[in-house]
Parts: sequence; structure tokens; C-alpha cells
Amino acid sequence: MRWQINSEKEKKLKEIIKKKFNFDLKEKIIFGDEQAFLVSKEIENVYKKISRKPYSLGMYLGTYKKEFKPSLQFLSLLSKKIKNKIEVSEKNAIKFSYSNNIFVKQEVTGEIIVLNKNKLLIGYGKAKKEKRGTKIENIQDVGWYLRKGG
Repeated sequence: MRWQINSEKEKKLKEIIKKKFNFDLKEKIIFGDEQAFLVSKEIENVYKKISRKPYSLGMYLGTYKKEFKPSLQFLSLLSKKIKNKIEVSEKNAIKFSYSNNIFVKQEVTGEIIVLNKNKLLIGYGKAKKEKRGTKIENIQDVGWYLRKGG
């Protein structure tokens, strides 16, 4: 993996995260090919000093090419810190984790983190108002690991 510290790319990704999730990232982002990793100042300093390049570094944020696709690990972290999230019934949590869209009675819009009743991350979707209620289109869910071997 080709690692890089790119302050312009980092600034752009932080702006995307701010716009998409209304969350300000303070930590450093280091890029590896098309992947982004969140690192502490300590990890960044160690990275700059070592001659070998590691396979992984810090917390995996997600992929970043033309668009940012957040990792489930990053979404789990965000779910504890942001407001654009929704808790769904057990039935809807199961449906969503099988890559299905769901309908809820709550009125929400935009990109949203989906949690079960125990506040555990189920996935990430886009909410749209429809006649039947609010439709949450599945973008990514925890079942992905089982279906694709992530």
C-alpha cells in the first residue's frame, strides 16, 4: 500500500464529513491508496519515523476516490456523537441488515445512521419522505460482512 500525508486531500475529506454528518474531525487523516485512516498525533509521529510502511494504520475511515464511503467502524464511532441517526424496530433492523430498504414512521431526511433498539449500528442509509412514511434506502449495513466477506 502506498501511504501519503496529503493536507489538501485531508481538508477536502474533513469538509465532506462535516457536510454529510455535521461532525468536525480533529484527528489527522492519512491515506493509503483509496483508503483513509484516522490517526492520533502519536501514531502520525511514529509513522513519520519508521522506514517500513505498515499494512494498516489507525482507524479505518473508509474509501475515498471521487466519493467518500464511510466504514462501518467509523459509522459506529459517529453514531455516539451525531444527531442524524434513527433507532428502528427489531423487525426493521433485521430487514435492513439483509440489504433491504425499510419504512419508518419517524420523519427524517438525508443520510442517516441506522441503529437497533440497543443502540448498536445496523447500517447507513438515505431517508426520503413517501406516502407510506419515511423510506430509508440502504447504502451499507452490517450484513455486508457476511454477504461479501468484508
